[in-house]
Amino acid sequence: MRSFQSPERRLYTLLVFAWCLFVLASYTTVSNAQVTGPSAAIDMSQNNPRPYEEVTATLNAYSYNLSGATIRWYVNGVAQVEAENAYTMTFTTGGLGETISLKTIITFPGGSTVPVTRVFSPSNVDIILEGDTSVPVFYRGRALGSTGATMRAVAVSQIKGSPDPKNLFYTWKLGRQMLLGGTAKGANAVTFSLPLSSALLSVEITDASGKQLGGSSITVESTAPEIHFYEQNPLRGLMQTALDGTYALEKEEIIVRAEPYFVSPVRSGGEEGWTLDGRRVAPTDSDLRLLTLRQTGGSGSAKLQYSFANTSPFLQYAQNSFTMLFDDSGITPTQYDDGLLE
Repeated sequence: MRSFQSPERRLYTLLVFAWCLFVLASYTTVSNAQVTGPSAAIDMSQNNPRPYEEVTATLNAYSYNLSGATIRWYVNGVAQVEAENAYTMTFTTGGLGETISLKTIITFPGGSTVPVTRVFSPSNVDIILEGDTSVPVFYRGRALGSTGATMRAVAVSQIKGSPDPKNLFYTWKLGRQMLLGGTAKGANAVTFSLPLSSALLSVEITDASGKQLGGSSITVESTAPEIHFYEQNPLRGLMQTALDGTYALEKEEIIVRAEPYFVSPVRSGGEEGWTLDGRRVAPTDSDLRLLTLRQTGGSGSAKLQYSFANTSPFLQYAQNSFTMLFDDSGITPTQYDDGLLE
């Protein structure tokens, strides 16, 4: 006699068969996968400590149950009694290139132990920044950068053995952005555009085997452009004393130069110009930053202002003014530019 299963019975059989296939597939996957257990590491308050710098080391063992466990710290094999059973330990690094071995031993109530080690050598790595922006010829120091300006960063390192920077490998990051497309050999310098907001610029230095030799980081942020005024002397050139604030005119004629600071040389759009007591005036010649003023009669004061605006690739704007005092005579520019007045 032929037997027939009810629809409910057939559905139950199919479900049991599917479950067996799932268990078999799961077992195969687990058996072929690499099974990892709990892990621990030593973190440091400075990833790349300098010589004779105070550093705090922290045991990161959150994947373990440390209830009832004992923690012991060692520096170069010497037990740090004061840090026993503590998750952190503060110590001072040694000289340049001196190998330092940090070790913690976790002992569990049952007697099992887990050693955690970190070995490093102190190094000196400094990042020197310079912006491709305008500054006067007598400006001392490196130019700061305004938003969108091209910046150049150089990593200057002091590493054990004094290896040639050309043989080292550099990994530069600006925030989360990897510069140069990744790690590059001999790339101790890098250029980038200054972002709108502040960002962390970092560099990691390794040898050919990948061993970390040092690194550093610095916060980069834009600087607002500035304008300052100087006398352009026909014989002595650009004078170094700024005319900002108030200036008493004691000559029949003076040539004033507006010097923008920290402005990107790549500019398009916008405008720049002078005003005298709010009235637009024409520059002395094709150099829009020069203006000649002459004595004419009367006495009093006048406000001289220069401003510029750059709309591309980023908005840059700056203006400044100073007051010129004169006795027994007034002053006028070489030419008013009434055509530009509203």
